[in-house]
Amino acid sequence: MLMESPFAFCVMKGKDMTVTLANDLTKEFWGKGMDVEGKTLMQVLPEMKNQPFPAMLDSVYTTGIPVYVNEMLARLQHKDEMKERYFNIVYQPDHDADGTISGVITIAYDVTEMILACKKIEESDKRYNMMLMHSPFTFAVLKGRDLVIAFANDRVKAVWGKGNDVEGKSLLNLMPELKDTPFPALMDEVMATGVPYQGREVQSPHNVHGHAREEYFNFVFQPYWEADQTISGITIIGYDVTEQVIAKRKIEESEQRFRSLVEKSPFPISIFKGKELKMEVANEPLLKIFNVGKEVLGKPLLEILPEMKEQPFMALLLDVLENGATHYGSEQPAYFLRENGEKDTRYFNFVYQPYRENDRSVSGVMSLATDVTEQVVARKKIEAQVIMHEEMLMNAPYVACTLEGPNHVFSLVNKQYQQLFGSRILKGKPFIKALPEMEGQGFDKLLDNIYNTGETYVGFDIPVTFAREEGHTPELGYFNFSYQPMFDENRKIYSILGFGYEVTEIVKAKLIIEESELQFRVLTNSMPQKITNADAAGNMIFFNQKWLDDTGLTFDELKDWGWEKSIHTDDLKLTVANWKHSIATGDVFDMECRIQNKEGEYRWHLSRAVPIKDETGKILMWVGSNTDIHEQKEQRKELEKAVEKRTEELKKINVELENANRDLTAFAYISSHDLQEPLRKINNFVDVILAEEEQNLSDLGKKYFLRLRETSKRMQVLIKDLLAFSSSGNSEKIFEKTDLNLLLDEVKFDFEEIIQQKKATIDATGLGDMVVIRFQFRQLLNNLIGNSLKFSKENTAPHITITSKIEKGSTLNNEKLLPEINYCHIIFTDNGIGFEAEYQDRIFEVFQRLHSVEEYKGTGIGLAICKRIVENHNGIITSTSELNEGARFDIYIPVDPVLPDVPPSIRN
Repeated sequence: MLMESPFAFCVMKGKDMTVTLANDLTKEFWGKGMDVEGKTLMQVLPEMKNQPFPAMLDSVYTTGIPVYVNEMLARLQHKDEMKERYFNIVYQPDHDADGTISGVITIAYDVTEMILACKKIEESDKRYNMMLMHSPFTFAVLKGRDLVIAFANDRVKAVWGKGNDVEGKSLLNLMPELKDTPFPALMDEVMATGVPYQGREVQSPHNVHGHAREEYFNFVFQPYWEADQTISGITIIGYDVTEQVIAKRKIEESEQRFRSLVEKSPFPISIFKGKELKMEVANEPLLKIFNVGKEVLGKPLLEILPEMKEQPFMALLLDVLENGATHYGSEQPAYFLRENGEKDTRYFNFVYQPYRENDRSVSGVMSLATDVTEQVVARKKIEAQVIMHEEMLMNAPYVACTLEGPNHVFSLVNKQYQQLFGSRILKGKPFIKALPEMEGQGFDKLLDNIYNTGETYVGFDIPVTFAREEGHTPELGYFNFSYQPMFDENRKIYSILGFGYEVTEIVKAKLIIEESELQFRVLTNSMPQKITNADAAGNMIFFNQKWLDDTGLTFDELKDWGWEKSIHTDDLKLTVANWKHSIATGDVFDMECRIQNKEGEYRWHLSRAVPIKDETGKILMWVGSNTDIHEQKEQRKELEKAVEKRTEELKKINVELENANRDLTAFAYISSHDLQEPLRKINNFVDVILAEEEQNLSDLGKKYFLRLRETSKRMQVLIKDLLAFSSSGNSEKIFEKTDLNLLLDEVKFDFEEIIQQKKATIDATGLGDMVVIRFQFRQLLNNLIGNSLKFSKENTAPHITITSKIEKGSTLNNEKLLPEINYCHIIFTDNGIGFEAEYQDRIFEVFQRLHSVEEYKGTGIGLAICKRIVENHNGIITSTSELNEGARFDIYIPVDPVLPDVPPSIRN
């Protein structure tokens, strides 16, 4: 029975300790194989030579006195590794029939995990001082050479039996019985040397009410260190081990060594007799698990624990009883019904072995078990976490993989990672073999370095040339990614974890932005105004060539706040204050100031700066302009000085403005002609080449010429839209009474072909006569209807509704409207693809596109023209939408659009 027990059991004979019997667990601990019987201890375990165990065995063999040691460190050689384990050990003499000692019986229990846990607890001792103060351990602090009691917890006071009022008294005066014991000298030595003293199972010398009582303690005298590293006293920590000592004494004296061993075992052990499986023996650990007392001894198992009827243990016990075969169970769950009705599930490693009488008949079953609930629960949690983490990686929105071993074999590839490479097989292959196009790009060396050094790598906008499908031509992409090492329990790298996401479109967008910025600089350098660009903090980061030419200063002299030197001293303080106010509040900067040119002349300028914000309203930068208004300023002064000449001056200015308008119109015509004429020639040349040289062109050449023609056509549309946008603000505003139904009919006629093609319907109600700029309002309807037809849903017929009604501004939910003005409120809705709400203001900006040209053709100017036209009517246009839920535009135009800002009382 002991051969199959969870304890290490061994019998050694003679002075040289020859092994005559050792169970499997002992052989497993020794690590020298199964063939150890007949060999001496030193032959089996030569590493024991410099360890205390041979001396202990010799003492037991020589004196016949058993040895009990707890938490004993043993160093055992297992192949090439010396393993350290801790054991609770009992060495007992083995007597022959005549009473002579023939050998030693060894019973050992592995407590390595417990000792390691205890060491961790000792390392955290300082954090648990308060808990120790109120613990069942005896705890006291003695100060000075007189050993004055500075602190004593309740437990130590109870042990001393001198009452609760002991603080401030000398220990030797309180307990004079200590003076003739070794304890005062031991305490003095600890204070003198600073070396703690430990005592084990020491009998207490205390007298309680004049009577000595038999009590035993494990204790430690520790030096009490002050902050200056001096020793001012002694700390006493102990715990009552009286029961343990008495139990050992009983074990030594008892002839029933086996039963005593069972009773004191830290493992649940029990013996069941007969077919009813009556509990004959049960130790405390088992009774504690069963949550019962000794009164259950002699009762059938099912009477003690009825819930066992529904569990497999009864059948297993009866099988062992009937067949005499030992049964082993590992991590077997068992539940117990507690007093509150809840099920308490525990996990056990156990052995059911037959209990035999002297005649070898099986009369019962002996159960030896180990509660492994904490280990099982911890492992299951770890397994669940591993599964959870793997599922998180597999379903993550970014690409993730793990590359195991020095060859970097794909062991985990999530969906996003696999999608990058189509149907290509990655898992189970080394990185370079799975993706041969990666060779020469440096990734193999990078992975080798991480695997060998443990360094983490993080890269941004990294170019990668790879094939998205087997047999496809590799293409260039860009990625942000990281590689980090993965360590096993021994801190050895076994794998590399990769995270990342593709940023190809973002990098391409950055390149486009850089190109756009270059175009911006070229454009601004060609403008007659002084143009500036500042960061969000107001530091100037760009001046166009006009600035540099007019002021004669370099960029380095003007950048950041260097421009202050060009501002007139009388204007500088206010200019700086207004600029700082705009930076702090986000308000538009708008003022007049004098700027010095390179000839030293100060000229008046209209200075404006507008914040550029992101979708959250955060300022990204400022774009500013400085327009020379020196002549206008001087004219204004002259007007103020000479009122009698005002009319003449106004006429002169009007003439200049008319000339300027004519110049602007001429400029627009010339720009239109000069810009569009090369495009027309490009289109003509492409048509001629495709018509006359088609047979000489490759398919790729034809493709490039077709793309060239399509690009030039888009440029022509862009130029026309830009001219329309420009003319919408510069054209003469002639308001006339117009029937909106007629305008709508004209627009529907323009779109007749696409309306029929898409089976679109346009419903209009409430439209009638309205005072508008006729051709502009027709353009407004044209752009809105064109947008709805363009951005319609696939396989869904477009449905456009237009309603109109007269409403007072006070009844409309828009703070920009004047409450006393009557507005014509036009509502335009469709069932198209819509857009996200965050873009409802930005869509009216020039060149704002929410879709690529490949998805939907256009220039991004149409809605900006609509906004300009509505503003020309002194009105407001707003938009609301949700993605895939259609769009709505609300237009508010004053019934009398000529004087919308004048209250009715003044207008009359």
